[in-house]
Amino acid sequence: MKLKLALFLALLLWQCSLSKAATVYSALTASQHWVVGSAVWWDDAQIVGGGTLSRFRFYGQQNIVGSRSYTTSIEFHLFDGATGLPNGPSLGRIQVSSSTPMPHGEVKLIESVDLRPLNIRLPPNSKLGVAFHQEHNIEVVLFGNPSIGASGSNLWIGSPPVARQVLGVRNNIGFEIEVVPEPHSWALVVAAVAGLAMPIRLSSRLLPR
Repeated sequence: MKLKLALFLALLLWQCSLSKAATVYSALTASQHWVVGSAVWWDDAQIVGGGTLSRFRFYGQQNIVGSRSYTTSIEFHLFDGATGLPNGPSLGRIQVSSSTPMPHGEVKLIESVDLRPLNIRLPPNSKLGVAFHQEHNIEVVLFGNPSIGASGSNLWIGSPPVARQVLGVRNNIGFEIEVVPEPHSWALVVAAVAGLAMPIRLSSRLLPR
């Protein structure tokens, strides 16, 4: 009976985790601004638990007087552990744009993009290299170290990427990533806990009262 209950709980949690996404990387803390013009900028993101990329949010600022629309393409790579550079194998690419012209000097969420159609699945403790192929006249919003998840505070520029200092410090570009965790990992945890609990319960019944 208890085994059936444990399996039921594991299956229930597995089903819940199929649709439950969480923000596992965010660099949104105190900000600085830097004009990047038309260039390729790179940042990294450490996805501690692994899983499937679910959503991407990108923040920017328009630095020219007047309103302008903005587009850029963003490409996801596995980080190259051998070279220490973010341009490992490409996992997929999206294009983002402001739905309305961006007023001068306003920091805003440019777009929130559903990443599920790309089906990018990451093993645990994956490190991503995120390439931002910028358009003209836009400032990337730079933030401090991420408040959620973990990442090195490095930026790169160009193709191939070269490490670059900005304003005398190394910072992160303003973006967030949501991930759906791998379901089986949650199910295994529940099953393991339930399996440990059963012998403890049985042994307590055998103890003299």
